[in-house]
Amino acid sequence: MNKKSLIIIVVVFIGFVLFFLSYKIYFLHKYSTNEFEDSYQRFIDIIENKKEHYVHKVSLSKDQYLTYKNIKIKNIFSDYVLEYDSLYVQTYYLYDGDKKVSQISFSILNPIYESEIVVDNESLSAEDILKNHGLDNILILFDYLYQNKEKKPTVFTSNNEIKENYVIKSLLSNYDVSSHGKVLPKKIIYLVGDYTGYLLAYKLDDNRFLYEVHIFVGDKDYVLSFGNMNITENEILDLIDTLVIE
Repeated sequence: MNKKSLIIIVVVFIGFVLFFLSYKIYFLHKYSTNEFEDSYQRFIDIIENKKEHYVHKVSLSKDQYLTYKNIKIKNIFSDYVLEYDSLYVQTYYLYDGDKKVSQISFSILNPIYESEIVVDNESLSAEDILKNHGLDNILILFDYLYQNKEKKPTVFTSNNEIKENYVIKSLLSNYDVSSHGKVLPKKIIYLVGDYTGYLLAYKLDDNRFLYEVHIFVGDKDYVLSFGNMNITENEILDLIDTLVIE
């Protein structure tokens, strides 16, 4: 091989490498997860100390339940007033005179992992990506994110993996695991057994707490919020054991 041919080969190779690097840098920038990193780190912080509660359904007599659509739970809210009732949300308040002092609400949502993530007019199916990785419930997704907390895409990561990393981390942000208004959760408890889901515990201030329960049945996310109630975490878990989703 003469010198001229060798120079041409080297130039072509360098050009290819530069093109490859430029394209991968562009691709990494397009699917950058920087905007999700704060949420992700807060999630890692609470998942470090996760707990687990086995949900064992307890049957009650019919007159002991509070019912909203296909949700039933032990009625410890007889002093609460129903103030908001819509197709997907129902909210009860407890009053001290004219002042609202606590609340419970029920809502029925579509799980966020069934959504489409759109980047530059390109729709990415979150559900397909999760299924490809065997992430078939929210707790497995949480564990996957935690186990891969040190994993960062590089120029040598395939385009599909870069896209998948973007979609999965954006789900975490959209799931609002790491924020409730401006208040961050203090604890997460996995719910396993007769139901699958999780409980988030928020400390609003020294005297006020909020517990948010997500239960996944079929294609729905059943959410129960207990705000500013004089109730302990263990009492909430016992209450979850009375939950019936028909």
